[in-house]
Amino acid sequence: MSNRYSLKNRVISWFRLGISYIVLTVTAIIAIFPIYYIIITSVNPIPTLASVTLRSLLPENTSLEAYYYILFKEPFLLWLRNSLILATGTIVITQ
Repeated sequence: MSNRYSLKNRVISWFRLGISYIVLTVTAIIAIFPIYYIIITSVNPIPTLASVTLRSLLPENTSLEAYYYILFKEPFLLWLRNSLILATGTIVITQ
């Protein structure tokens, strides 16, 4: 009788462990997906951003053109400096 009870406990334990892994996997996917989508969006060409499909989640024509544009064609470093000044000023005032 104790052998049967032990087997039942093992099955329940494995079932609970399986459910826990499924929940953790789904939670990790939900947490990581926005970061993945940001990276994929940043390397896709502009026209492909208008249509979001399951196929667009796996990039075909990746390009670093957007990074080149923001770093060399726009005053990004000026914007970054202004943001850092503002953030530092806010920290100093609130402390």
